[in-house]
Amino acid sequence: MVEKHSRIPIFDVIKGLAILAIILIHVSYFYSDFKVYPENLALFNALNNISRFAIPVFFIASGMLLRPVKKPSEWKDFYWRKVVRIFIPYAFFSFIYWLLADRPPAGFFYDLVAGTALIPYYFITVLFQLYLLYPFLRKFKSDKWLLAFSIAVSLSAFTFGWYDWFGIRLCFQFLFFFVFGMVMRKHYLDFKPAKGELVLVAAAILFHLLSIKALPNIRFYNLQYVYGPAVFTLFFFIKDFLLGNKTVSSVLRFLGRQSLWIYLIHFDVVFVTFFRISQTALNIYWQLFLVFVISTAVSVFLGWFFSKAYERIIDFARKFDT
Repeated sequence: MVEKHSRIPIFDVIKGLAILAIILIHVSYFYSDFKVYPENLALFNALNNISRFAIPVFFIASGMLLRPVKKPSEWKDFYWRKVVRIFIPYAFFSFIYWLLADRPPAGFFYDLVAGTALIPYYFITVLFQLYLLYPFLRKFKSDKWLLAFSIAVSLSAFTFGWYDWFGIRLCFQFLFFFVFGMVMRKHYLDFKPAKGELVLVAAAILFHLLSIKALPNIRFYNLQYVYGPAVFTLFFFIKDFLLGNKTVSSVLRFLGRQSLWIYLIHFDVVFVTFFRISQTALNIYWQLFLVFVISTAVSVFLGWFFSKAYERIIDFARKFDT
């Protein structure tokens, strides 16, 4: 069965911040797409666009936290861990949504491969494509050109529209983030703040914020090739601050540890909460606040509940494996 490995606190904190950003993206998404308070579209887009570091950060962290696999015999265990930790929970919720949608049996298998059971689920299928590429990418990890190659592939995929294949979202647009995590692993695990790097990070984030100001009616997408790595790096510059407050750090680390389950659950929770709150007479600022807070609280609780139930199942199965 799957072995448990020690966790690196700052990565759990970063994942905690990223999953909060994803919830905020979808809160603003429902308000803008359902055209509730259209006069506040710039506000919804601003919240959405500021939060767009989240998916790049998850892909970067995924590439960075992969443990080196040196022997061919270790690959089986590597993929088995991913199946148990990620794919089975994903398949379970995809099955639930397939049942609720009352689609034909073939629809479930398509949803599973394509990540179409729910809008955010494409992330899981893209992530597994990147895991499948990992053995090949790892061979060139130390080559300086790999990072340049990955950004060229991602930009080409973005430019020429290599989005999907028979409706299955392809990983090429997101390849840069994953490779960035792989190649820059040592830099961040042994992070040493440098003034020049901080200036570049600040400039990248400022440019993104100015772009939001200049394009208030445009909703950005997750392909933030500069903003995503910049925010990821910023978190390491303020690492001591993020870990310094024990209460805040503990909450964020908990959210980070539960981030997969929260991700799988949160979208419909946000929708139901949005539907209820948007019908009230509260002003838009209170609505946004309450939808975000209630959606987060419910998603975290349900994520924790399902994760604990799943852990019990895994522990029970482990007894028969030893």
